[in-house]
Amino acid sequence: MAEENKTTTPCRVILIPVDASSHSEAAFDWYLSNIRHDNDHVIIGHCHEIHQPVMPHAMDTDEWAKTVGVHEEKLKALEEKYSKKAQTAKLSAKILIKGGKPGEAICELAKEEHAQIIVMGSRGLGALRRTFLGSVSDYVLHHAHIPVIIFPKK
Repeated sequence: MAEENKTTTPCRVILIPVDASSHSEAAFDWYLSNIRHDNDHVIIGHCHEIHQPVMPHAMDTDEWAKTVGVHEEKLKALEEKYSKKAQTAKLSAKILIKGGKPGEAICELAKEEHAQIIVMGSRGLGALRRTFLGSVSDYVLHHAHIPVIIFPKK
């Protein structure tokens, strides 16, 4: 009796950086609709950076606590949103939050989690604004050690 040759595709680790923008959600949805494999494991990464006041006493303690509280509420809402999306899609996923500059943090997350592909959205900045403001997707594209798929602004 011949033995069946069952080959399974090894698990791919996909990093999808997200924020509260529609661009991130569009990239996440594009991944689900176009390149998802059943055995993929998705890292839903969020990079946050709280900008502290330039002058040490520019903001009193209560104001700072309120700012941090609002930031934490937004972070929790973002986690809940993508957790529900992953559960609905029956996706093997985990959500990771990393502090620091977004571009650098995304590249670090990709290395730490052994990601094989990064799928991310783009805000669609023009060349002039991208030159002066910088672009997270541009940074990741040029500094990541793995392939990067940038879903364009619609």
